[in-house]
Amino acid sequence: MTRLCLLLGYSKQTKGYNVLNLCTGSVTTCRDGNMKTHALYTVHTMYMEKLLANTYSYGDYDLPTSIPIVPIRSTLQTYLELPEDVDVQRAAQLAKLAHAGERSSRQPVSGPSGGASGSLKR
Repeated sequence: MTRLCLLLGYSKQTKGYNVLNLCTGSVTTCRDGNMKTHALYTVHTMYMEKLLANTYSYGDYDLPTSIPIVPIRSTLQTYLELPEDVDVQRAAQLAKLAHAGERSSRQPVSGPSGGASGSLKR
């Protein structure tokens, strides 16, 4: 099963990475062998604020059915103009991630489990 998650960092207690499940808001630990990361994309800030408020602060926000994934921008990228073919490739990658998020949001989540900033395969 593939789940979209946000990579939080390396776990200090066990061998593995701490990740935040983007559907449930639960934090779990997974190993590198069963996760795939995407360093070019992240989750929209407004979605994260609402997810964290719902999970940890008694928030009552309605979350969208598909997880909004956006490209990560660095300060250097704002000064660079990328060729059109690079933009097309990134759009195709972003579309694949969006489809993975739709599939994972339709499947029931059992227990606290998650993946990386991308997806977890079990």
